[in-house]
Amino acid sequence: MEIAIIEVASVPGGIARSVLWAATAARLSELMPDAPPPSPDQVLRARRIQNIVFTGVAANACVESTLREAYHREYFCLLLEDATHHAGPPYLLDATLWNVRTFFGWTATVAQFAQATQLREAA
Repeated sequence: MEIAIIEVASVPGGIARSVLWAATAARLSELMPDAPPPSPDQVLRARRIQNIVFTGVAANACVESTLREAYHREYFCLLLEDATHHAGPPYLLDATLWNVRTFFGWTATVAQFAQATQLREAA
């Protein structure tokens, strides 16, 4: 099973940008300069990726909206709570974590994720 790790960052204009997508798009444009770029969904599905781990800034805006989009496209979403930061007061991060846990997926710490990954690789 392959897992995509998506780092979401705010860019001017408030547009969410996926670091994974940016790297993939740059590589594809080198290989096929005249082809239209595939969507992130097409890239993930072509690689049979169903699980996405989210990190980045701002948890209560770009990260949550990208995670919601992935959820609605039927991906399994995990937000690493200590690998993201919020914009605004701390209660906004709490609200985002509540939304993710209640409606859209799961949350964990980086240490919990690393431990689970190591256990899986050992099995």
